[in-house]
Amino acid sequence: MRRRNFLGSRATRIALIASVGFIALFTRCSEEIEPEPYRILELTASAASTCGCTYVVPYSSGTVTIDGSKLGIKPGNVICFEGNKTWGNVVLKNIRGSSTAPVTIKNCGGTVTLTGTGKPFGIRTETSSYFKITGGTSGYGIKVNGGHISVTFDKLTTNVEMDHVEVYNSGFAGIMAKTDPACDLLAIRGKFTMRDVILHDNYVHNTGGEGMYVGNTSWLGGINASCGKLYPHEVAGVKIYNNLVKETGWDGIQVGSAPNGAEVYNNRIENYGTKNAANQNNGIQFGEGATGKCYGNFIKSGKGHGIIIIGNGKNLVHDNVIINAGIDGIFCDDRVTGEGFVFTNNTIIRPAMNGIRLYADQVTMNKIQNNIIIAPGNYNKLVYPRKKEEAYVYLLSKYVKLTTLNNYYSQDINAPKFVAYSSDNYALTSSSAVCLNKGTSISTWPIPVDHALKTRVKAPFDEVLDRIPPALQREGFGILTEIDVQGTLKKKLDVDFRRYRILGACRPASAHRVLERDADMGVLLPCNVALYEDGEDTVVLAVDPMAMIGDATRNLDIQEVAADIHARLRRVLDSLG
Repeated sequence: MRRRNFLGSRATRIALIASVGFIALFTRCSEEIEPEPYRILELTASAASTCGCTYVVPYSSGTVTIDGSKLGIKPGNVICFEGNKTWGNVVLKNIRGSSTAPVTIKNCGGTVTLTGTGKPFGIRTETSSYFKITGGTSGYGIKVNGGHISVTFDKLTTNVEMDHVEVYNSGFAGIMAKTDPACDLLAIRGKFTMRDVILHDNYVHNTGGEGMYVGNTSWLGGINASCGKLYPHEVAGVKIYNNLVKETGWDGIQVGSAPNGAEVYNNRIENYGTKNAANQNNGIQFGEGATGKCYGNFIKSGKGHGIIIIGNGKNLVHDNVIINAGIDGIFCDDRVTGEGFVFTNNTIIRPAMNGIRLYADQVTMNKIQNNIIIAPGNYNKLVYPRKKEEAYVYLLSKYVKLTTLNNYYSQDINAPKFVAYSSDNYALTSSSAVCLNKGTSISTWPIPVDHALKTRVKAPFDEVLDRIPPALQREGFGILTEIDVQGTLKKKLDVDFRRYRILGACRPASAHRVLERDADMGVLLPCNVALYEDGEDTVVLAVDPMAMIGDATRNLDIQEVAADIHARLRRVLDSLG
């Protein structure tokens, strides 16, 4: 079964020069600072060359409004905040890039902290499109502290990306993306669609409400207003990935009003729903009107469900690891008819109640396949006529249509032989006879095949790097090449990147056997092993020869070699700790 500083801290002096040759002045209105219109802005050489800035925002500890229309912001422009400073809160309005040349908002010269404490927001955007807020390529170069909603993409904002931003101490939501319908009818369904909301590599923590709140939750029922019933706009092209979300008062990540598919993947969510508000205390929620994919997420320790799906009868939930959910590992109910829900390759450990609780009785067929469910809390609590085994998969009634296949259930967490569950490594060891490679085909669903074996090691990068060569040697591999990705990107592109190495490993006897039978297989050699730092941990990956070589040929002898190398590389990763 597959389981799957920026630059230096020196302050930069900026000369602002208008096209007619006079110095642009900035006026104060109440606590808000709004730059006067200008078209040409000269920068010191260091600001222009090191950060690529087109415009630099004048410092203020109050509210700063950046109006792209007044400033003449064009597609492809770069707006910079001077680093190593604590700013007030920020309004971004009329910032309009294009699909090929978005406007970038970034920090320059160190970390920028935007402060929304005691205010409605830390960052608010209005009537803006095709722009990106970024804190760099690693770490969190922009921090947003406080605000009722720390970051709100509001007032007809669309086509927005945000990455490498830390958001914390939010009175309510950490990040919100939607425009609620009102009687001006500008944001109602059919009149406005919010497109391409992309949130990745952010750190959201200590929020009063949701960590991330994307799309309205009243898709079916609408909102009662003085002008009558109003239905919220659609959110299209939602992608939420690689985020760290911790200590949220309500849901960790919530998506609604996305009927044409959202993707929530590879996020790590811990200690969610701390306020234990009913129906608002889950790790990930796909709410009304939200369909799509939820996969590769690690969800641990919360008051509610690990994942809750209240969708349109068409969601694919796969390859998630859900630990110690406060209610069910996964809860699913339908609101309309549809094809059905698919749950496959998920690992669910010690939920307080049930592994998967399924109430979806309006859809054509639900499918639960290739999941590992360990020690659900209801196992010894269900009473007649229920059976204790129903705690693994609990159905509302006989009217729930379901196909189950090749799931593994046990009360013993040691039975599947995880690599190291005490340190949150739920990959299967090579000796896992009950689960490893026991699943059935998932080819009928749009799930990408893993081309790499993967493990997370709770150790510093250098320490893990030192462990790899002897581990490979024990399995007969030597290292032919070593690529320092971080150093290469800095030298060639002058960009900062996380520590990342790629090692080209070769087992001569296996390589000879493969090439002797098919010389074209050399294009797939050597077997790369990669490692990169991820916070305090190190992630190690090895190419999966069964996916690469095995799928490239029907030669049974080569496939046998691929299976052998797969097992050897799996043991290498298992040995790293």
